[in-house]
Amino acid sequence: MQNISQIEQYSTSTDLGYSFYGGSAPLLVFVHGVLDRGRSFLRIKSRLTNQAVLLYDRRGYGDSPIIDNLIQSNINTIQLALKDLEILLGGHQTILIGHSFGAVVSLKASLEIKNVLGCVIYEPPLSWLSWWVSPLATAGQITQNTRPTEAVEMFMINSLGQARWTKLSDKIKKDLYSRGEILIKELTDLRKEAPFDVDKITAPMVLACGSESSTRQKRGIEYLSEHILNSKTVEILGAKHNAHMTHYKDFANLIESSVNYIFDWSQFNAD
Repeated sequence: MQNISQIEQYSTSTDLGYSFYGGSAPLLVFVHGVLDRGRSFLRIKSRLTNQAVLLYDRRGYGDSPIIDNLIQSNINTIQLALKDLEILLGGHQTILIGHSFGAVVSLKASLEIKNVLGCVIYEPPLSWLSWWVSPLATAGQITQNTRPTEAVEMFMINSLGQARWTKLSDKIKKDLYSRGEILIKELTDLRKEAPFDVDKITAPMVLACGSESSTRQKRGIEYLSEHILNSKTVEILGAKHNAHMTHYKDFANLIESSVNYIFDWSQFNAD
């Protein structure tokens, strides 16, 4: 692999919260899911000691601005996330690491942002597909008519379990409640229509899931692998949807091997 150049300086005009760590090109940019933030990837980043890394909070999360009256707006949150991401990349050759909703944004970015070399994709919600959303599933029950606090509680209890949710501090719960509107908007936007044409994705993709994840998540990765020509699938043993937190060592190893695959493919197939 010939990515010997270094990225030591980074600047952007964005108003989003972010942290940059210098190192070898290409730049690795982590794109998080709903009710999450960039710092959830810190333990993974700590194991990628030689690589340039950008962690950021998507709009509405962490240290990035909250959008007022989002539920009633005509803003498409996927397109908004894409515009923010394009500003963040600033022309750098980039590999995106997308988790959950962030994986959907990353897949779309591979089609629309020129300098995205490829992506590591972990369990994107393919909510626009007829077989994905069940009326009984938590995400399917969250609609524009759901109260933001109720939506957060439903989502977090489903993710963490009742016992762990109850143990969270009032400060953490208050912060999560403040993200309720964007949670609702992102989940409902995902169900409206396909955000991209999967058959048009040509950039190299590493599609990953956890061995203990749901059948639906595994089927989603299989679906993507059948439609994306230049892709390979990987399973993280023992992991579920929150593998970036529970199996960060394995996730970091996956990224390291994927950087070689994606960068070498992109250089070989460069125009």
